[in-house]
Amino acid sequence: VGLGSIKDIKIRDKIYKKAKRLKFKFPKIISKHSYISQDAVVGEGTIVMNSCFINSNVRIGKNSIINNKALIEHDVEIGNNTHVSTGAIVNGGVKIGDNVFIGSGTIIKENIVIKSGSIIGMGSIVIKDIHGGVFYNKI
Repeated sequence: VGLGSIKDIKIRDKIYKKAKRLKFKFPKIISKHSYISQDAVVGEGTIVMNSCFINSNVRIGKNSIINNKALIEHDVEIGNNTHVSTGAIVNGGVKIGDNVFIGSGTIIKENIVIKSGSIIGMGSIVIKDIHGGVFYNKI
């Protein structure tokens, strides 16, 4: 599924699920210019763009996007159909649910939980759990 998720992340999920019902098998698409730890797991249909760093014991669900220069630290869990935008930093132990959008340049403190369906705006600094909805940390 080559569709991004800026306006509505659920459109990408709808196309993915329809193709799965038709027995389509999605490849993982991983840039040769990214580093992924040997013990990290990347789900089917997930795209890892250029210059990403995915550290040890990371679990990324199906049909997700890890965009250019994203840093995903150790022991992070990312759900299905989730988009981590360019230059985002996800520190160790973070748990991100399904259908989440993390905006460019966002920094997420270690051990934070972001519930399914959340939207984190560009440049946000997340230091507390996000229980859903839209979060913009404007300075």
